[in-house]
Amino acid sequence: MRGLKLAVAIGVAVLFAGWGFAQIPLETATIKVAEEIKDSVVAISSLQVIRVYSDADSMFYDLFPELFGPSTMERVGIGSGVIIDKDGYILTNEHVVGPAQDILVTLSNGNEYHAKVVAVDYKADLAVIKIEPREELKPARLGDSDKVKIGEWVMAVGNPFGVAFHSAEPTLTVGIVSAVHRSLPSGMWRGRNYVNLIQTDAAINPGNSGGPLVDMGGKVIGINVAIVTPSGGSVGLGFAIPINAARRVIESALQGKPLTYGWIGVAGQDVTPRIQRYFGLDRPRGVLVVSVVPGGPADEAGIEEGDLILRFNDKDVRDVQDLVRFVSEVSPGTVVPVEIMRGRRKITLEVKVGKRGEGFVDLRQAKVHKAEGGEISSLNVKGMVLVDSPQGVMVKEVEPGSPAERSGIKKGDIVLRINQRRVESLSDVAGLPEEELKGNILVRTRRGFFVILD
Repeated sequence: MRGLKLAVAIGVAVLFAGWGFAQIPLETATIKVAEEIKDSVVAISSLQVIRVYSDADSMFYDLFPELFGPSTMERVGIGSGVIIDKDGYILTNEHVVGPAQDILVTLSNGNEYHAKVVAVDYKADLAVIKIEPREELKPARLGDSDKVKIGEWVMAVGNPFGVAFHSAEPTLTVGIVSAVHRSLPSGMWRGRNYVNLIQTDAAINPGNSGGPLVDMGGKVIGINVAIVTPSGGSVGLGFAIPINAARRVIESALQGKPLTYGWIGVAGQDVTPRIQRYFGLDRPRGVLVVSVVPGGPADEAGIEEGDLILRFNDKDVRDVQDLVRFVSEVSPGTVVPVEIMRGRRKITLEVKVGKRGEGFVDLRQAKVHKAEGGEISSLNVKGMVLVDSPQGVMVKEVEPGSPAERSGIKKGDIVLRINQRRVESLSDVAGLPEEELKGNILVRTRRGFFVILD
C-alpha cells in the first residue's frame, strides 16, 4: 500500500512538474516570435481624396463654375503590412491600399516611405506594395498554411487603431487557431471571395488588416483580413487569409508578371446527403457537375454533366469553394489529373487548365432542344408526371408524398437528364432501360441535380 501511495505521489509530482515546464517554452516562444517578427511588420496610412458635390454645386455650377465647382474631402485609412522581400515589397490587404492616392509606410524604427501598388487581387483582398528603402529591411519568413492545425498557438501582429504611428513598433496579441476553412458571405464584403479562411481568437481590431498571423515558429501563416463583431472591437472572431493563397500574388509582384487564374469551364453544386447516398459515398464530398462549357478544358477532357469531381490536381475536393480555389491556383496551360465518379465508377481524366476570362460562355443563352413530341402523352416516374413541352421534358405534376416530392422536384421543372442520359422528349424517357429507373435515380433539371430515393 505504501508503495502504491508513493507511486501515486511521484506521478502527481511529475504531472505538475510537466505543467510547470510546459508554460516556460510557450512564454519563451512568444518572446522569441515577437523579437523576430516586429521588424518585418509595417504600419500603413492611405490617403483617399473624394470629390464632394453639394446641392449648390448642382444648381449654380453652370453659372458660376469658379465658385460652385466640386469640392474635395480627404479620408485617411489605417492598416498594416508585412515585408516579404528585402527590396521593399510588402504584402497587405487590397482594401487597405486599393483606393488610395497616397500610401505612407512606417517601419518599426519610425522611418517613413511612400509606396506604390504593384500587384492586386481584388476578390481575394490581397495587394503587394513597394517602397524604395534606404536601409536594410527584414523580410518575414513564410510558412505553410495547409499544415495549420486547430488549437495551435498563433500571434496576430499589426497596427490596431493606428497606435503604431505613435510608438513605431507593432502590437502583438496571442491566441489559438479556432477553426480553418471558414467562409464569409460575399454579399457583406462587396463581392470579395473570403473562403478557406483561418479563424483565430487572437485579438484583431480595425487597423490590423494586412498584418500577419504568425505561428510559434515565427513564420507567417496568414494575413489578417476581417473580424465579426457587434461592438466594432475584437470579440474573438478574427479571420486571416491563408498565406498559401497569397503566394501567387507575391510571385506576380516579384516577377513583374500579370496575375492569371486557372479555369476549366464547369458549373457545379455541393453534394447533399441525398447525392451522397446515390453515389454511395461515406460522407458528403466533391462537386456534382451541373453544366460544362462546350469546347472548354473540362469538355475537351471528357468531363460530363452528372459527373462527381472528387479530386483535383491530387487534392481532395470537399465542395464548390474548394474546386474554385484549386482551379484558380493552377497556372493556365498546366495539365492536371481530375478524379471523377461517373455512376458508381471512378475515372481519372487529364485536364489542361485554361485561363480565366477566355472561353467563357453564358450558359443561360445555350440552345434548348425542342421536343418533337410523340404518341406518349405523359409518363409517371417516381411521382413525376412528365409531359412534352416546347422547352423539353416538363414536370406537369408532382404526386403528394411521392419520392419525387421528397427530393425537391417541383411542378414546372424541365428535366434534362436522368441518370446522366440526356432526355429531350418523352420518347427518350420511355426508351430508358427499365433497370435504370429502379432504385435511386439522379435527375438533372434546369435548377440543378436532384436524387430521387426509392
